[in-house]
Amino acid sequence: MIEKRLPVAGMTLQRRIVKSFGKGAGSVRSKHTASSPGNSPNVQSGDLMRSITVGPVQRTSNSRFIAVGINAGPVMSAGTSNKAGPGDYGYWLEYGTSKMAARPFMRPAAEWMKSGNRLARILGS
Repeated sequence: MIEKRLPVAGMTLQRRIVKSFGKGAGSVRSKHTASSPGNSPNVQSGDLMRSITVGPVQRTSNSRFIAVGINAGPVMSAGTSNKAGPGDYGYWLEYGTSKMAARPFMRPAAEWMKSGNRLARILGS
């Protein structure tokens, strides 16, 4: 029963993450307005928001799980001039950098999912 409900839990978490993003610029041509530190990021291009994915159910010998995260594609390596992708700036937004305060969006959604027995209700446990 729980294994069949895991994709529903993953999609619920994915929707919560995407819903947390602020409106930001409203269009690509508008000037981007950054969110306040500590709040979820505002949308600039939409790439990060569109990259939030739900993986398939994974099985180990004694557990089942599902991954919800950023489908990052190639990630920028230190010392290269490659363009940063969603995995890079997703990490920078979530945890901050030496020059920018964090604008978490994954951890608050995970906390929301755990609160109020939401996960237990979805999984039927």
